[in-house]
Amino acid sequence: MDQFKVLAILLAILLGLSLCCSMCKRKEGFSSNKDDEGSYSSQAGSKATITSNVDGSQTMTILVPKVDTPLLYTRDLTSGDFFDINKTPAYMFTDGMGRRTIKIVYNNKTVTLIKEEPFKPKFDTTTPGDKPPPPVPPPTPAPVPPPVPPMPPIPGYFPYGIPRGKIPPGQEDLYILKSQIVPPVCPMCPSASICETKGKPPPPCPACARCPEPSITCKAVPNYSAIANEYLPTPVLADFSKF
Repeated sequence: MDQFKVLAILLAILLGLSLCCSMCKRKEGFSSNKDDEGSYSSQAGSKATITSNVDGSQTMTILVPKVDTPLLYTRDLTSGDFFDINKTPAYMFTDGMGRRTIKIVYNNKTVTLIKEEPFKPKFDTTTPGDKPPPPVPPPTPAPVPPPVPPMPPIPGYFPYGIPRGKIPPGQEDLYILKSQIVPPVCPMCPSASICETKGKPPPPCPACARCPEPSITCKAVPNYSAIANEYLPTPVLADFSKF
């Protein structure tokens, strides 16, 4: 009797462990069935939606282009996979980029749908009042060019003129003030040559005359229409009938 009780306890423990394992079973890459909820889409235009029901099960609805009736799949709580009414599975996995992916075979064609993740901005979305702005770096001073060395003095050259004290005695008449310098003036252009006939009346025009007529050359032209026919020779044809 004691052995029967021990055996019953062991069977109950094994049954409880198997039930816990079946309910907690998860596919590779999945952390929770709730993570699978949302919308999926493919490049060919197929759409899929996974929603949770009141009883804890999940339903997947797939819309394929040019197909009026949506495809319905229900998740099996034991295996965690989706099956349609014909027990055709819909495979769910996580791809190499960490995206939830659905793959089904419909009409001998493989349809792959990827979950539409919400947009996550890569920049900081905090408002300006949440934190102070970063310090502005001081402006970089512009490079100062090196100073130009002064030009060495040239003996006897005074750019601002020669002061009176530098003029040698007796040569004051060789120097004048700058205000007395008269700039050179170009000479006046010579006047245009005057016509020698200026003041003389123009010559008179020639007198009007008759235009010369062309010369006439007389030439005798015979007038055959004025000749009398009786004075003209008459051609005679010889009679060759006797030959």
